[in-house]
Amino acid sequence: MQGHSKDFDDLVDQFSSNKSTLAPTVPSLQLRTWLSALSHVLSRLERRHAPLVEVIVRLPWSPMDAAFVKSYIVFVGMLISARPEYLSLVLNRIAMGFTYREFVL
Repeated sequence: MQGHSKDFDDLVDQFSSNKSTLAPTVPSLQLRTWLSALSHVLSRLERRHAPLVEVIVRLPWSPMDAAFVKSYIVFVGMLISARPEYLSLVLNRIAMGFTYREFVL
């Protein structure tokens, strides 16, 4: 079980943002590949997979390229269709998008 946990943690890290830039540390093409693969197994996700779902939903998707944004939107739509328990998480993320945040350049 140790190896599986490490693999899962590594996958979660793929979607984690760089703390200083808030951008994902992995290229968008790789993230799109993961999103596509995960979209096909959403119904199999269990509660123990919540950290992965949460890090994906919290991704800063808006500055990403158009292909990634499309993949992200498809993933989120399929997620809440297959796993309605994540609807609250998705709606909270959407609401945060409407919140004013001052960016310092």
